[in-house]
Amino acid sequence: MKKLLLKIFFVSDCARGAAFALTLLALGNYLWFSLFHLLSLWGGISRRLTGTFLGIMTLTTLYALALGAIALIGLVKVLRRERRFKALWHLVPAGVCFALGAVGFVLVFPPLYLFETLCGDGEVYLNPGLGRGIPGLPPEYWAAVFFLSLLLILASGLFLTATFTTAAGRKFRSVFGAATLSVWGVFALWYLFTLGLALRESRECAAVRQAVEKRFDRPLTAAGLEKMYRESGKVDAEFWPRLEKFAAALPTVKLDKADDGETAEERTIWDLMLPDRPSK
Repeated sequence: MKKLLLKIFFVSDCARGAAFALTLLALGNYLWFSLFHLLSLWGGISRRLTGTFLGIMTLTTLYALALGAIALIGLVKVLRRERRFKALWHLVPAGVCFALGAVGFVLVFPPLYLFETLCGDGEVYLNPGLGRGIPGLPPEYWAAVFFLSLLLILASGLFLTATFTTAAGRKFRSVFGAATLSVWGVFALWYLFTLGLALRESRECAAVRQAVEKRFDRPLTAAGLEKMYRESGKVDAEFWPRLEKFAAALPTVKLDKADDGETAEERTIWDLMLPDRPSK
């Protein structure tokens, strides 16, 4: 039993333990969260299943943190024994990459569906400080910032892992054992699966866009629609009443504070989804 616990917590190999801990924190929780999010979008998810997913993610995080603590203790022992303190220089780029990635992630991460699913009581609670975007940056670039932030966070983990490998005097590739590579393999398969779903939705959206452009006989851009309404007037008299009816049927969102920071307010999801300016 003791040997099994020592192997599970990588007590004798702090470098592999650190690599596996970082992999679980980043990819492990991402896999659970993305599966939970996909199920909630497809057909809803019960509170019991929501609690199960949250419990699994909590256990995964606690296990990864325990691995990280044990690996840190092992790193201190290795540094005292081997005296390779130059390895600590890897912490500088690791900290810079993580700080930049975390800031970008918080600014452009859309938390609406997460809060809507977790509440499950017909009301949506949204923190207005999250997912507001970067001031001065058009919304069409937010996705690029989001993925760049994820790459920066991943780079910080690689630099942190390099600290352990350099201190132990080992090659970087030697820390990626079977456990770590298996998580990366599952992540690669899941990424390809979700990428296929995204491409399918993209084709459907392109088909809808082509149908709308054919219907109005002009490009579906802000300038094109503005020109159409200025020149031709109302194309469909029932359009605006249907739109108002659709917007009224949407659930409301309870903000912690209003935009002016004075009192709480309720706004529809439709209002929150409207961009600050039309995108061409």
